[in-house]
Amino acid sequence: MTISALLQSLIVGACVAFAAMYMLGRYAPKLVAIPRAWLARRLERSGLQRAAALLQPKAASGGGCHSGGDAACSSCGSCGSPQEAAPKESPVIFHRRS
Repeated sequence: MTISALLQSLIVGACVAFAAMYMLGRYAPKLVAIPRAWLARRLERSGLQRAAALLQPKAASGGGCHSGGDAACSSCGSCGSPQEAAPKESPVIFHRRS
């Protein structure tokens, strides 16, 4: 195997590994959280605080709409409240060609 083929295989392998980790982080975040936190701690101990800060797991948000006791939390803005006014409608006007 030549050096260029080896380098190409390493680059492709790194891209595939990155894509797999991204997919797991997107669709199974709890599965990735533990190794990610471990890697962040290792980077922080070795003096790479900036890289460790990027890998720190983000705090989980407090559930979706209507979770908990407050039914009208309005924290995300996606729940509609009955006091909201209906959007103003404007009729479509067709004009004949002259």
